[in-house]
Amino acid sequence: MILIYDQIWDEVPAPASLIELKTAARRALPVGASSTLEEAEQLSRQLLEDLDPAESIVAYGGGSVLDKTKLAVWNLHAKIRPYISRGRAGIVTIPVENSLDVTLIPTTLGTGSEANSNAIVQVGSHRRRLVMQRGAGSFAHCHVPDAYAGLTLKQVKHATLEILLRAVGIASVVEEADAAVFLNFAREAAEYARRVCVMDLPQEDEQLMGRIAELSALTHQVPLTSKNTLWVWPLWYVANELSSLADVSKLDATVALARAVIPRTEELGYGSNSVIREIEESLEEPLEEFVTRVGGPLEEDVLERIAGVSAEALADQVRSQWAGGILPILASREFLIEALEVPEHARN
Repeated sequence: MILIYDQIWDEVPAPASLIELKTAARRALPVGASSTLEEAEQLSRQLLEDLDPAESIVAYGGGSVLDKTKLAVWNLHAKIRPYISRGRAGIVTIPVENSLDVTLIPTTLGTGSEANSNAIVQVGSHRRRLVMQRGAGSFAHCHVPDAYAGLTLKQVKHATLEILLRAVGIASVVEEADAAVFLNFAREAAEYARRVCVMDLPQEDEQLMGRIAELSALTHQVPLTSKNTLWVWPLWYVANELSSLADVSKLDATVALARAVIPRTEELGYGSNSVIREIEESLEEPLEEFVTRVGGPLEEDVLERIAGVSAEALADQVRSQWAGGILPILASREFLIEALEVPEHARN
């Protein structure tokens, strides 16, 4: 077995599950908690050095470590650089398959990276690209309860929000039968968010962490009756670009944008205000207020970095990455600029 793991665990006490994996592994490859094309190619070369196609690969880490592993494995089958390095949009598909035995073990909650065939790759100092696999061969995943013990209270809160918002975003663009399923996921995520908010150390409740992890995975794995390209609501794409420009987490950017963007969902692009109103009946408050309350307050350094991004710069990057053709942002540059004056929303 080849083990790929976040190198931070060489500096701090590691979970028992990782110690067991390192003991059992034939090779252990520590990697950084980032996901660039160059890093993925380097990891791919390391894997290739003495890879037995019948040997299993286990990746243990946060979303970036898991994404880098996927990219590296795909690169073993076909060079991914020609696909990722061309074009301007925030998304690219690569026609590769995976025939290797790869298991992904997440140490963070919410992203669901372990349960899908997509990966985020950093393509510049302030740009990321969503890479989607178009081919057979998925990755196995496993949730290990003690892997979440190092999370902070904020990280657990943000994880529940990420699941809630992903579920609402999907519900807002799919057919009615699918929407009902994802609205139930959203309600479950909201209940976990409420529970976490009244706990001092929710990360020590292994049963709760396991349920949150499984729910996150479900939001990526439930098959949809509609086979159309799935674009979720604009909040996801705008937050992704604010996160890149301000160098803050995607959920920090999402919390900062909630009051500005959620009420304008239909005006900005894909998404349904009626679905948002339906989840708000369960929340008994506006969705943007729930997100701001659970996800905040944001730290001063985060607010300062967000305030350093002008609405014009954010609007231009959002349109560069996600507007035009069949991409999901339909609003004009002028409307985006007016909608994305976010610092005052974040501070309130």
